[in-house]
Amino acid sequence: MRSILISFLALAACTAAFAEEPFAGTWKLNLAKSKYSPGMAPKEATLVIREVAGAQVEQTVSGVGPDGKPLGIKQTVNQTGGVWKFQQGAPPAGTLSVILKIGPRELYGGTYVADKQVSAGHATLSADGKTLVNTVKGVDPQGKPFENMTVFERQ
Repeated sequence: MRSILISFLALAACTAAFAEEPFAGTWKLNLAKSKYSPGMAPKEATLVIREVAGAQVEQTVSGVGPDGKPLGIKQTVNQTGGVWKFQQGAPPAGTLSVILKIGPRELYGGTYVADKQVSAGHATLSADGKTLVNTVKGVDPQGKPFENMTVFERQ
């Protein structure tokens, strides 16, 4: 379960800071196209990215985890990116994210706990702007590796 949350944190790091163009919108997780290793896929997830006042972006992930419990992560960041703490959700205390824009439709994000990187994510938006693919590698709080590839479709 924690590796799923870390994956969504990395996705948040990859997408939230550049919502102005072209990531803004509502995205639904396509479970049939997504892959989770070691296999703890959520039952459903929705990602909403929207611009708010002051050149900031609000990013929210909601859904149902593999255990049937609600997922909920929310953050507001500057569109230029940088380092930020999560406002709500299940990340451990001291969780930070960092993003780097690689290209117009490609982002890199990392999640850090207690100054140690626990995951790295790479998000790519399709040329038609309808599909967002995010690959995340990392370790869960027990130190076990995971690798998740999530596919989101624009709603």
